[in-house]
Amino acid sequence: MAAPFCSKCGGPLRSGAAFCPKCGATVVVSTVTTESSAVTQSVPESVAPVAPASEPTPSKSGHRTRNVVIAIVAVVIILVAGLSVYWYEYQPGGPLNPHLVKVSEVVWTQNGAAWTTSAGFSLHAGKQTTVSASEYCAPGEFLGPYAVTCSFASVYILTAGFGLVSTNAPFSWSSGTTGASATVSAVVSLPSSSYSGNLAIDLH
Repeated sequence: MAAPFCSKCGGPLRSGAAFCPKCGATVVVSTVTTESSAVTQSVPESVAPVAPASEPTPSKSGHRTRNVVIAIVAVVIILVAGLSVYWYEYQPGGPLNPHLVKVSEVVWTQNGAAWTTSAGFSLHAGKQTTVSASEYCAPGEFLGPYAVTCSFASVYILTAGFGLVSTNAPFSWSSGTTGASATVSAVVSLPSSSYSGNLAIDLH
């Protein structure tokens, strides 16, 4: 009978050997029912499969934080877009609010008596503007000039549709011995619809 050989490396095997002396493969003896004797074969040791390294799983908290940030950004974009459209459509003078307020002049009175006038304006409805008027306070005369005190009373808007937002009146000032001027001013809100005419303001 021929000497058995390793089925893995082909090296000769000793009779009764459990491992190949050359490569270390396990020797398995199988008997084949032929007229000749048994045939010895070597079977390499089985190698356990190595599982591929798994990628790290992203943390759920990281996903949650990213989703919250995306949601906040989306809300901000929607709000900005909505406000932009609203401002364009509804702002004074916009496509849905084209009204104008045209004031020829501002007529000032003091306790109902005519006093002075100031320049008018033309603005979109719903806005605010500042109007003002000045008055000279002359010194008194008695054996020479002497200081006197002048004053502005409270401001009242007489024209319907206009409103008083703020004013620097009432206040007083001194003429000194040479005379001095002072200015009364008022921030006025305009009507929400078109208007054309004068604006009447009374100090009393």
